[in-house]
Amino acid sequence: MTGVDPHTPTEARVMNKITFFSSVCAVTLGIGSGAFASGYAEMVAGLNPVGYWRLGESGGQTAVDETGVSNGKYKNEPKLGRDGVIEGDHAALFDGSDDWVQINHNPAYLLDEGAISFWLRVVYAEPDEDTQDTSRKGLFTKDSKDYDTGGHVSLFIINNHVEARLQSTTSETTLVTPDFTITEWTHVLLLFGNDGMELYLNGELADWDSYSGGLGTTSGGSGNFEPIVLGANSWASGDLSPTPLSGYFEGQIDEVVLLGFRPTPEQIAGLASTDGGAQPMRVVDWRAVSPVESE
Repeated sequence: MTGVDPHTPTEARVMNKITFFSSVCAVTLGIGSGAFASGYAEMVAGLNPVGYWRLGESGGQTAVDETGVSNGKYKNEPKLGRDGVIEGDHAALFDGSDDWVQINHNPAYLLDEGAISFWLRVVYAEPDEDTQDTSRKGLFTKDSKDYDTGGHVSLFIINNHVEARLQSTTSETTLVTPDFTITEWTHVLLLFGNDGMELYLNGELADWDSYSGGLGTTSGGSGNFEPIVLGANSWASGDLSPTPLSGYFEGQIDEVVLLGFRPTPEQIAGLASTDGGAQPMRVVDWRAVSPVESE
């Protein structure tokens, strides 16, 4: 794996300091049943997402897709209506035992270029807990057993870092973030496509690789037709099925966004900036520097 360590004091790296654009776009999508109540949601709507699940419901079984493409279904009663990353909004709380969200596949998700964005925070059920166990806990997975027709993708938390895995029909590429404080709201963003894979943590580039495949035919096959699972790992599931699952996540997931294009540095900063969470002021442009071999 090749990558740029954001903690390495290499002056050659170019840091694009960007102030979050609070009024990126006041346009809202005239689709979906959810109301874009916050500035963050308005900003996401202006990006014309392929999928947008805010997970802000206060009850029921439906995880509304604000784009109207594919609503999700809460499974086994995650706790809804809990305080989210955005002040005044809500997020789902997963119990780490059997809670998850199923989002059925849509042809719009066969993306050769795009991004997956969400916020997470570990919330322990027992006050004396202070670490996740060492197994991989699923955050966003669109996966099944074996490589199949390519494009399988999984993002998961293990110990105190996040990993992102993207597969072709014959191999896989994994990116890894540095350790972070997992009990604080943290933004995760995976970019994929012609310019390679990039994994961001709170708006800063954490790792990258030159692999240029996506979720569609650039994966080497017909692409990824698996359902999306939030809050658990589906990589051992049957073809075109979300189950069996493993690695249930204990904590909150909020503001899940699927984009059909590669966001700009300004858009990356916007996705990683809210009034209720971390507000990073810079984005690393790895194309401006020479690659550094990761250990």
